[in-house]
Amino acid sequence: MRPNIELDIDRQTLRPGDELSGVLSVSGVGQHRGFSLSLQGEEVLGADNIVRSYVLPVLDEKLVALEGGDPAIAEPHPFFFLLPADTPPSYSSQEFRCQYCLKARVRSGWRDTIQRYHLTILPPQTAEEAQPEDGAHELVLEEEQLKLTARLERTSIPTGGRMAGTLVLSRTGESAPPPGRLTFRFAAIEEATEPGYYYRKVLWLGTHEVQPEPEAEFPIGGYFEFALPDDAPFSGEWNTFKVHYGFRVGMILPSGRHVRQSLPIRVYRVYSPERPLARPRRRV
Repeated sequence: MRPNIELDIDRQTLRPGDELSGVLSVSGVGQHRGFSLSLQGEEVLGADNIVRSYVLPVLDEKLVALEGGDPAIAEPHPFFFLLPADTPPSYSSQEFRCQYCLKARVRSGWRDTIQRYHLTILPPQTAEEAQPEDGAHELVLEEEQLKLTARLERTSIPTGGRMAGTLVLSRTGESAPPPGRLTFRFAAIEEATEPGYYYRKVLWLGTHEVQPEPEAEFPIGGYFEFALPDDAPFSGEWNTFKVHYGFRVGMILPSGRHVRQSLPIRVYRVYSPERPLARPRRRV
């Protein structure tokens, strides 16, 4: 007889430090050797290629465990777990995964019955928190009597938001010709940090270029803006990989030399209050 596993949980979406509670009920286990419920999490490198994949367990906690001879085996079993504050958030891409589940196992004489109930772990900040404005930041390139100043409105932005700024190109010498080209790039990069596993991919790239006219009058001013998609990945660092953003400003000088400066940008995700974090208690 195949056992019937019923799991009543208070939520399937959590944040680090949250409490997870519920009740496990198993029926039809008269001839079985017992059952258990575990909370498991893992990071996976090479998720799209089982031959070269690497799996790192990040969470493995047994919440319920009963042997077949225990008279309480037919009773509902409440459980409670406090998610560690340093639990890495869920993540999924073609190459990397960070995933969590509740794993119920019923042990029998010839085959175990296993059911998994997937959980989502959100980044640490709460949905109600508005990220503070972190102020403007300037990048300055000064070479060959030319000075380029790129001023960013902020260096921490939400997914679906925009990164914007202004530019000013000026001369520090009266005879300096205009540069060949000004470039502004904003990129999201996903890469492995596990020793011996090389992987690096540009997930998203925005480029803005300015070609000054030969007869342009100095100083030259301008504006640039990059709009992030709503589904853009958030910045983060896991045990085996990381996702990071960078802004780079460059200038091709009259001599043909290319100079540039870069700045890390933090991208975070704000979860709408209309999408509740704690779902109503339900049976799965």
